[in-house]
Amino acid sequence: MTEQTTKPILEGEAIQTWGGWRRTVFYSIVTLLLAGVGITFWKVNLFPILTWLPDDFLNSFYAAQLDFDHITSGEFAPHKIHYLAIAATHWSFMIGLILQFKDPRLKVAPMWQVTGGIGIVTLTYPFIDASRVPPPIFAIIGLALVAGLVHPGNVFKRRPGPWNPTMAVLTIVAAVPTVVLIVNEVGLQASGVEADTHWQGLHYNFMGEYGLVLLLVLALGASSLPGWRYSVWTGAFLAALMGMGFIALPDMTSSRGVPWGMAMVAFSVVWLLLGERRHRSIVGAER
Repeated sequence: MTEQTTKPILEGEAIQTWGGWRRTVFYSIVTLLLAGVGITFWKVNLFPILTWLPDDFLNSFYAAQLDFDHITSGEFAPHKIHYLAIAATHWSFMIGLILQFKDPRLKVAPMWQVTGGIGIVTLTYPFIDASRVPPPIFAIIGLALVAGLVHPGNVFKRRPGPWNPTMAVLTIVAAVPTVVLIVNEVGLQASGVEADTHWQGLHYNFMGEYGLVLLLVLALGASSLPGWRYSVWTGAFLAALMGMGFIALPDMTSSRGVPWGMAMVAFSVVWLLLGERRHRSIVGAER
């Protein structure tokens, strides 16, 4: 007698065969997206680690990045907060992609970090000069949509509820200052001044995109989608990283200062503790 092992079917998920061309397409796209975001923007993605190094090093190491962003003058260092925002956004995508390489059926929320996250940033495009957006970004958006369509967890058919009440309320509370940040920063990008180097590189829009992705990831963490716990950790990371940036760089363009930064770090700790308590209660109930 041979032992047959089957993976459990998640509640509410249609039984379907996932293999052949669909599996090949999915993993090919995930690999392409990870390479596209991870390798193409590798210097930007290192910024959460390098932010805290001396300005002389950053000005030298990231000089070519300013050219890529169509910034015609000045040094890199004054743009720290903006690059911290775009790096945090990239890491939200990359975390979601990396997690797909094992048991993707159980990683629906992380997949939404990719498909939903990359899609949601386009909400800012009608308010800015979209011609400044690098063309590869539009290819990445298209690939992310296809990846969601062929994902084995029925990404677009899954209902996010029931919501965790405490974490849902906390997400709504966080949404108030985050929406203010989004409106303010995208407004600056929309009205921009040609002489403003931050505006030249779409840097105010980076901040708006960060805010949108943060809200999405927090909502995923409060949901019941498979893999919600990964989104809890991702949301805590996004909030803590930018909070530390505000604390360390209170006078930098787009920084909200020390009080806001401390609030974001405190929020990330509370958010993570609530998520872990929720996880332990679910595990305890299943025993």
